[in-house]
Amino acid sequence: MSVRLFHHKGRTSVLPPRELVDVQVEVTPNHWYWLGEFFDDGLDRAAVIAWAPPAENTQTFIVARLLWCWENDGLGIKRLQLENTCGLATCINPTHWRYIRAVVPGVVMLPEDADAHLVQYSKLDIYGNHKYDSVHIVRNDSTYAVCGVATKNLSSTNSKTVSCKACVAEWRSSGAMLVEVKPP
Repeated sequence: MSVRLFHHKGRTSVLPPRELVDVQVEVTPNHWYWLGEFFDDGLDRAAVIAWAPPAENTQTFIVARLLWCWENDGLGIKRLQLENTCGLATCINPTHWRYIRAVVPGVVMLPEDADAHLVQYSKLDIYGNHKYDSVHIVRNDSTYAVCGVATKNLSSTNSKTVSCKACVAEWRSSGAMLVEVKPP
């Protein structure tokens, strides 16, 4: 069973210094252990560090999330969702957490027998011409794209390839197949 990681508590974009976190981490060949405080909501536990940037309120940071971001250059990822892969929910080893919506390399398209269709945003450029963007996957019985976007502002497309990486990741994580398009 996988465990999803909590989000930081607070509104600052200033992170605690790495040195402040590293001194409280016990590194072993497999798991990494946190020697500091834990947040426990009765269901899950997560290693946390409380820290306040100068002239700001104290924020609570999730240690495994910080370590993963530092190791994987993930500080700029919005809506970062991490999932534990080792089975020890309190492990903070960044290699034991994976990005759920990881960027999927390559160009993909739906197979012919898929119970879904493709849609995309239609925007007007500054000259009033239609400019198309982000091709999403929508199951035939749904009013939302697989990534969660409402389809009311989307229109059918003739495009054969999917450009929404979140749709690709969600579609694959559900066990559904995609066809990879090989370059000529």
